Parts: sequence; structure tokens; C-alpha cells
Amino acid sequence: MKKLDNSSKDLYVGAHQDDVPIAAAARMLKNPERIYVANITDGVSAFQYPKCSKWTGRTYETAEEFSAQRNMEDRNALSLIG
Repeated sequence: MKKLDNSSKDLYVGAHQDDVPIAAAARMLKNPERIYVANITDGVSAFQYPKCSKWTGRTYETAEEFSAQRNMEDRNALSLIG
């Protein structure tokens, strides 16, 4: 097994927002300065709007508005990690 030096980075890939903080938070807390995160999708469907979030109770009029909210929540969660 190759030993990594301290300058290496860790890439975490999630299907959409909140996957990485939920799945890997404990590991990420050990080395927060080494984190790169990639979300493959914006995490929202392009249909069925207006949509009411079951978590916040807020209604989103467009997919873009809901995606912006998900992005903000992801950034906030990752900022808690480091």
C-alpha cells in the first residue's frame, strides 16, 4: 500500500448535496484541510413545482430556487466540518 504524504488531498464524491457530509463527516473531521467535494447533480428534480420541502416547510417555485437552497445547506454543513 502506498503511503500518502501530508500534501495529498481527499476527494469525496456524492450524487447530490448532503450525501458527502452525511456519509463522510467523521472521516472529514480528521483532516478538514485535505477535502475536495464533488456533487454530481444539483439534487433536485426539474418538474413538480411549486414544491414544498418536507424538511423546512418552505415552498420553492422553481428547480433553480430549490437547488440554490440545497447548495447553501451543503456549504453550511461542510463549513461545520472545516
